[in-house]
Amino acid sequence: MKKLYIIVALAIFIPNILKAQSDADALRYSMLDFGGTARSLGSGNAYGAVGGDYSSTSINPAGLGIYRSTEVVLSPGLASINASSSFLGETKTDSKYDFYLGNASLVISGIKEKNKNKTEGWIGGNFGIGYNKLANYNSEIYYSGFNNSSSLLDVYANYLNGVNPSDAFEADPFGAGLAWETYLINPEDDDTTSYYSIVNGGNVRQSKYISTKGDYDEMTISFAGNYANRLYVGGTIGVPFIDYNSVTSYSEEDENGVHDDFINFTQTDVLNTSG
Repeated sequence: MKKLYIIVALAIFIPNILKAQSDADALRYSMLDFGGTARSLGSGNAYGAVGGDYSSTSINPAGLGIYRSTEVVLSPGLASINASSSFLGETKTDSKYDFYLGNASLVISGIKEKNKNKTEGWIGGNFGIGYNKLANYNSEIYYSGFNNSSSLLDVYANYLNGVNPSDAFEADPFGAGLAWETYLINPEDDDTTSYYSIVNGGNVRQSKYISTKGDYDEMTISFAGNYANRLYVGGTIGVPFIDYNSVTSYSEEDENGVHDDFINFTQTDVLNTSG
């Protein structure tokens, strides 16, 4: 019976754990931008179909069979990252450079010199081990503008309408609940389930800064065989490594001093993902 209780407990708690996953996570990790070798990048990663390049092990491992000799590759890279944003009539731009390692690999060829031109039977095989970069998540985005009609606090106040004050935090613990706990929104005097924000009518500067860092890398072990220089068969065991970190900071400021009980507030969300 104890085992049964453990299974039931897991069934209850697992849905709450999975709640943290979103469609944004699935989209992020499905959008791959293969780094690979300099040769592969120069051809738009077409070597996945052509073969003869270690980058193909993450796309089409049979391409490893085309190798005729042992090879060691190290491919550093330099990325130019540009961002532009427009918000409430104000435009912001930013740019940065990012150094990275796109590929490090070793291919050991088992094809003997006397067999290289054979047109019948198995010619030999190649073994490869290495690293490929699949995605780079480094970026910075900033936008800011003066809003003379509304505030994010108005959205939070509307979200809590109809909610008892004792349940306000639990209703939205990462948004309206935080505003409630810090007295940025309050209940109406004549109706405790209706709320208002201390920023009435907007007239605040709204700014948001988003910084993301991380990589999606893959360690690969591959083998491919060459049959009669016509058929190439291969396979790859790939172990992905994900490291993604983001900091999102949103702020509002009464830069003109028009609100009696408000100067500014900042809401910061931090997300760290690894695996």
